[in-house]
Amino acid sequence: MLLKIDNVTAGLSKPFGKVYLLKSLDFSLQANDFVAIVGESGAGKSSFVNLIAGFLYIFKGKVVLDGYLYTKKMDWRKLATKRQIVPQHIENSFNPYYTLRHSLEEITHTHKISFSRVLELLELIDLEPDILDRLPRELSRGQLQRISILRSILFKPKLLVMDEPFTALDIVSKENVVSSLIKSKGNFDSLVITTHELDFVPDLVQRVYEMKKGKIVREILL
Repeated sequence: MLLKIDNVTAGLSKPFGKVYLLKSLDFSLQANDFVAIVGESGAGKSSFVNLIAGFLYIFKGKVVLDGYLYTKKMDWRKLATKRQIVPQHIENSFNPYYTLRHSLEEITHTHKISFSRVLELLELIDLEPDILDRLPRELSRGQLQRISILRSILFKPKLLVMDEPFTALDIVSKENVVSSLIKSKGNFDSLVITTHELDFVPDLVQRVYEMKKGKIVREILL
């Protein structure tokens, strides 16, 4: 078992009280599983991603990822090799004043990863090396999404999680993202995608689950 979410109620702890975002959630993922979580806006998909990221307070239940038990005091460096998140609002996840090269060099230096791996992954996802000398705002959203994938798989994580990866992308950009993920499969073990667009999901995943009101309610047959 790669990921086990066992009867988890989670949310935010505020001065005025608890904010519940997920209630009595159960979910499990095996190694080499590729799944999608679908649901309407407000169903809890982003909260689900934030739970795996380690950003929510767990009021009840437990989350175990590759043998690592989530606690109040997270080992973020260790967690980085176990899960990587591509957020929905990718434009906010890069420093707008740094070139992509600068941002990626900080990551490779901090985590002792050879920068040559960045160049290898660029070739893998069909992007030219000169893109590294641009600022985030100089890229299309589709290009930035693919750089986000590259940044995440630098770590060769056990689990790659993508929150609404097709939002605001045109058809060609969506196809490029799907192609990048397919070509990158050897750089992560398992994949979870949250989305409300099912058009491209069958090319990427084995199973699809529906989420409503912070719970997984059923499996959707492809």
